[in-house]
Amino acid sequence: MPIPNNQPAKLNVFLLLLLMAFPLQQFSIQTPITPLRPYMIMVILAGVICLMKRFSIKFTIIDLTLFALYCFMMVTFSYAEIIPLSVQMFFGLLLLLYSFFILRLFIYRCSLTVFLQHLYFVARWFFILSFILYFAGLVAHYILGVELVVEGETHNRAVLLGVYFEGGVIPRLRGGCDSPNNFGMYAVVLFPVWLTYNTQVKLWKFSVIIVMIALTLSVTTLLAFFCMTLIFICIKFFQFNGKLKTKYAMPFGIFILVVLLLAFYLSSMLLNDPDVYLNLSKGLEDRLSRANSGSGRFELWQYSLSLISEKPFWGYGLNQARVLLAPFRDVVSTHNNFLEVTLEGGAFGLLLYILLIAALIFSLLSNALDYKEKQWITLSAVGMFIFSNANVTMYSDSLIFFLAITSSITVLQKTPSYFNSKPLTLNH
Repeated sequence: MPIPNNQPAKLNVFLLLLLMAFPLQQFSIQTPITPLRPYMIMVILAGVICLMKRFSIKFTIIDLTLFALYCFMMVTFSYAEIIPLSVQMFFGLLLLLYSFFILRLFIYRCSLTVFLQHLYFVARWFFILSFILYFAGLVAHYILGVELVVEGETHNRAVLLGVYFEGGVIPRLRGGCDSPNNFGMYAVVLFPVWLTYNTQVKLWKFSVIIVMIALTLSVTTLLAFFCMTLIFICIKFFQFNGKLKTKYAMPFGIFILVVLLLAFYLSSMLLNDPDVYLNLSKGLEDRLSRANSGSGRFELWQYSLSLISEKPFWGYGLNQARVLLAPFRDVVSTHNNFLEVTLEGGAFGLLLYILLIAALIFSLLSNALDYKEKQWITLSAVGMFIFSNANVTMYSDSLIFFLAITSSITVLQKTPSYFNSKPLTLNH
């Protein structure tokens, strides 16, 4: 029976839990080998279900290029100098590939409309839970006096629920993720989903989400959302023949206002409370100095390029960046996907990574996607690309989450479905 208007399809609880488990990174179980994140538990359970039921899948060009890239990078462990590090990442890539295809298998069982209803539900609750966790963290620490959980050898980072206290002082939002940057990566995927399929976007809801994004105090996140918002306005500008409607100009104005208000609020704290000034000013000074030099990334990238020039064709092997960069600085990666894959996999690894990007662009330009899906996936892709040039996202669960969703939608769009003839109606 077709889905009536204003009545969503019955949601699959397991698929919702599987999707929602990816961004809930902070609720991990510590083990001697690696933290066991919620999505790892869910994909293991999903694998058991796949063994008991018949599942089918139609592969896409995104699937094939991602598989080729990861397989090649896993092969490079054979000539890595530090084998234990390489083997550790080898199994990490196996898990990511497994998670990717588990997502693809479960999503492929849905019609497009039904899956988008699931995705909208996940996007909505991602922001609700992140807000609750952040607010609860602030109340627990500042009102109830709960001690922070200190991280790092220098004790310069502390966390509590949805709050990431940089320097033990500055309360940055991380929501359900394990860091503000990871929250930003999932937000660039899920915010366009929420904005696209929310039938009536209320101004206060939109404003709360923008405030949450600003509270990450992540330069990369703010830059990604600035570019996404600018592209969104340009799309609407050309869509309406140069006559931009007020409701589409609103997001851009609100985004700028929130950032300015946040800066004003922090400035007021610095001027009115000497103790806060001493602590916060130092933290903000450190962040501003790092922002001026790309958090030291420009020097790091220059050093990485000098290493690449010594082994340009095959690279140094999987997960060797942290060892190679140690003489320069205490970092674990190059903070750039292009440099990371070239440093470890050489020119051939870089070629495969470029082919993956080309596969994503080809999927967006093809006729497989409807206008709405093409619009929000484009915005998310822009955000993820910005992150990939400031952080190594190539081995992240957020990239797997985004690629699995995008790949699935291109196939579901082509698959005939009893529900696809009906308009998508989502409650908010």
